[in-house]
Amino acid sequence: MTTTAANTAAWQAHAKQRLADTAPQARTPPARMQWTQHPNTGPGAELLGDLAGQLVVELGCGPAHNLAHLVHHHQAVGIGVDAARAQIHRAKVLYGHLDGLTLLTADATEFLTTTKRTFDVVYCAFGALGLSPPDPILAGIRQRLHAGGRLGFSVPHIRSDNPPGPIADTLALPDGQHRPITRWIPSPAGWTDLLTRHGFTVDDQQFLPPTTRPGCLIMTAHPT
Repeated sequence: MTTTAANTAAWQAHAKQRLADTAPQARTPPARMQWTQHPNTGPGAELLGDLAGQLVVELGCGPAHNLAHLVHHHQAVGIGVDAARAQIHRAKVLYGHLDGLTLLTADATEFLTTTKRTFDVVYCAFGALGLSPPDPILAGIRQRLHAGGRLGFSVPHIRSDNPPGPIADTLALPDGQHRPITRWIPSPAGWTDLLTRHGFTVDDQQFLPPTTRPGCLIMTAHPT
């Protein structure tokens, strides 16, 4: 099994346990966008600019809480992509009633390389960018972003000298078990080098130290 397939299987297991524990019901989108794993810390949707009428894609949307917020509260047109089918099922139950929201089961890199659409904003909040090899996904994002578009992402940040290659990690499931996963979490300088190589200019970089592990690195960029 490839590393990305193993990651998808882990998140599939996570979502299936969530579905089994609590049957989801349609809900009102949350009042705030969350970039970190710690609610109500750090910035919100303002990092992505004025989103009214903008076509926004979230890669690795999970249950789509953030994307639903952007569609409902900021009048974005949203496309959520996640490789784990159970995550998309959860998202559709929770927020499928929202106009302007489309939810797709797909690998993020494959979606970017096969779609014919172009986008105003692409973002990941602890999503596909960081859980997939970064070069192919950044190349795909650059290809599909409009000139003047925006990229935003948040990833775990463990230490300043994170290596550029894959790092073994685990995902805690709701039942307390842990599944092995792989992350790509370069240093801030490493992310800047990757973005520059793929035709982006970094606009902003924020490091939020952990209240509990891990810390969080948030970056925004635009096509050069």
